[in-house]
Amino acid sequence: MKTTPRSRVRGYTLIEVLLAAAFIPFLVTAVAKVVSSSGGLAEESRAELHAHEELRKNLESVANVVRTVDIDTLDGFDDNGIASAPSFSRVVGADVEGRVYAGSEQLLWLSIPDDVDGVQHPGVVVHRKGGTDRVIARHVPLGGFRCELEAGTLVIRMSSYYLTSSKKLAQVSAETSVALRN
Repeated sequence: MKTTPRSRVRGYTLIEVLLAAAFIPFLVTAVAKVVSSSGGLAEESRAELHAHEELRKNLESVANVVRTVDIDTLDGFDDNGIASAPSFSRVVGADVEGRVYAGSEQLLWLSIPDDVDGVQHPGVVVHRKGGTDRVIARHVPLGGFRCELEAGTLVIRMSSYYLTSSKKLAQVSAETSVALRN
């Protein structure tokens, strides 16, 4: 009877085991950095997305307020046609003498007492009408609101910010235009 040779079972040497053990911490560290980095990017993206959404709402709110303004009543603009607190009136009717206007209204930026990391002077834009202020744009930093009069168009320029719970800040700016009537 012929016997077959035993198959050799090959094991790992002590050096191979030590090299593998030394490599594992580097691999774990690299994976942790990738996961951490992607989490940070996701948080930054979330802040940016919220800031853009806030800015879109803000511009839409301000544009809706000035959409029916009579261009002849706009006031508060400097020689370059720029205003950070424009005032205006709306036409509510007409009589034999001409147009009849409602009371004066104003858009203006106001500081808020909230402390926002990374934003020197946080604030809001309010619509002041009849002695009452109504907030129409939130998360607007100082200098982040202005209107420019260009021919028969009011260009509204605004900046907005958003701060996530993990202190990621995003600031964005944009503009919109409203054609005014007279």
